[in-house]
Amino acid sequence: MPTMSNRESAEIVFVDSSGNCDRTNSRIFLLLTHSAAGGLPLGVVITTSESQNTITAGLKLLKAILPQEAFFGRGDLGPQVVMTDDCQALRQAILDTYPQTHPILCVFHILQAMWRWLWDAHNGVPKTHRQHLLNLFKQLVYARSPLDLEASYNLAVQDSIAGRYSKYTNHLAAVFKRRELWALCLRSHLPTRGNNTNNFVESAMRVLKDQIFYRLKAYNITQLVDFITCRLEAYYNRRLVDMANNRSTKKLPKPKGHVSTDGIVKEDEVNFTVPSASTNATYHVNVSLGTCTCPDGSTGAFCSHQYAVMQAFQMQDNNPFIIATPAARKLFYQIATGKNNVPDNWFMSMEEAEEIPSDADPQKQQALSTEGSSADEDTVNCSPDESLLAVEGSSAQVTELESRAKSMFEGLLVKVKTDSDFQTAVKKMVCSYEKMTDSQLISAMSTFGKSGKNTAAKLLKKRARKCLQMSVAIGVQPSAVARRKAPLGGRRALITGRPPKSARRDHSYGRVVGANALPKRPVPHSFAQCVSDCVTLGRKHSK
Repeated sequence: MPTMSNRESAEIVFVDSSGNCDRTNSRIFLLLTHSAAGGLPLGVVITTSESQNTITAGLKLLKAILPQEAFFGRGDLGPQVVMTDDCQALRQAILDTYPQTHPILCVFHILQAMWRWLWDAHNGVPKTHRQHLLNLFKQLVYARSPLDLEASYNLAVQDSIAGRYSKYTNHLAAVFKRRELWALCLRSHLPTRGNNTNNFVESAMRVLKDQIFYRLKAYNITQLVDFITCRLEAYYNRRLVDMANNRSTKKLPKPKGHVSTDGIVKEDEVNFTVPSASTNATYHVNVSLGTCTCPDGSTGAFCSHQYAVMQAFQMQDNNPFIIATPAARKLFYQIATGKNNVPDNWFMSMEEAEEIPSDADPQKQQALSTEGSSADEDTVNCSPDESLLAVEGSSAQVTELESRAKSMFEGLLVKVKTDSDFQTAVKKMVCSYEKMTDSQLISAMSTFGKSGKNTAAKLLKKRARKCLQMSVAIGVQPSAVARRKAPLGGRRALITGRPPKSARRDHSYGRVVGANALPKRPVPHSFAQCVSDCVTLGRKHSK
């Protein structure tokens, strides 16, 4: 898949599963990686069960169709880190498929599992001690170093409250044996980029159920595959195109803590030495790799020292893992469309584009423009007159345009001197010209001579269509309004529930007011009685 080409896919992959998505209760395993655009899918595996053999077979089929340059060149080695929940079958299947990867557990799921164990009535832990025992385990999870981890475990075992419950100490010892999977201090050498939970894939699962399936089950496995290959792919394509067009860029997040920018030493273009805010220690920051030697930044997480460097040297666009840089936006465009026909300066801001020297190599600029135009299949060939306005021409073309414009204005001045109608029209044009801005003038000149009846009708039709699309209520077909039985007109959505009294329609004999009105009573369900009442009412009117 195209998203396998970004370097984030070589570092860490998030895997989660969900069932109950179709009538046969198939399991969907989603593989994602992180990026500045959020989680990006790497693959989807649909299985009939959640057994280890079935998951292994599905992952090996996915591995067989991936190219050798998958996972940013790692190929069959797979990603360096795979994060899952505490599912033994899934973790073993990943190790069988990619033996050299390093599986880790989601911190949220491991804490949730401990909390559920404490709330289990069979374990005999009262409510008053559950929070305290959970805090003892949290100190193990968030220990800053292996020595702190061992010390926290010894304190938890020797705790007076924990000593009352032998089941808890035995369970804690069993979990502690697998500390390489969940202890944060033991994964400091792994490129997790500060991702310790499965939030990316959890969010993707919600998108899959809410926006792809609309909380409705697929009829069969065929429809399930169609939804994933069509709807899910279209959703991520739109999302990446929005990121490429800078419509939903992320601002630089401000981490906790404040580091002074006065003592920062610049070693070279990418390496910096930053002093600590609380101690006398110094940390080494590499902005190209997005890492720092502090405990938080050792895994690639965005720390306060990296933030201080970017603020001091105005390098907000140097970390593609945090925000969408121009190079990252170009990659998002390539992943979404499969095309690489846009020059690099297209994704830069206007200030950055103006800094590019105008005396650059013209042959290179011509090659970029030719590559962009030849790769676009929807390019329309312009006529010679239109190409003169569409393309930046040479000095000869500009001279020709000046002569043609001068000839047009000279002919117009001749008509003003000889025809009074032209004098009135030119007077209105000059008054409008004096009040126009540059953008209004360009728009008026572009539509010059196209104000006929057909153009006006098309403009009205376009405005009506725009108003319909921008309205809050979704329009319905006119035939659907005619088929309604409820008293609601217009192209509004049909309300639910019982209609109000003001909108109810009774029989005609029930609307008579005055002395001749029938007494108020519930409408009878007998057709003969209704006819008899109508006849009685008619006799009263005839008298």
